Amino acid sequence: IKDYDPALFIYSVDLREEERISVSASAFGKNAIMGAELLPNDLFIKNQDYRVDTSDRSRAVIELLNPTKFENQNFVVVIR
Repeated sequence: IKDYDPALFIYSVDLREEERISVSASAFGKNAIMGAELLPNDLFIKNQDYRVDTSDRSRAVIELLNPTKFENQNFVVVIR
């Protein structure tokens, strides 16, 4: 992500309290979530820095496996 509007980053995660992010399909007008990933994907590596659980298709739960890597970082959650 080279150019972005910082105003778009309206949500934050307090890593002292939580190491999971839950994303609801209905919040995005979807019936189901088939997968998710974090961008920039050259910085955050799936199954190394984070893991995605979509076993309940109505939501995706993103578990931060390496929380210190996310400190003071902006990232985008992409859902499919």
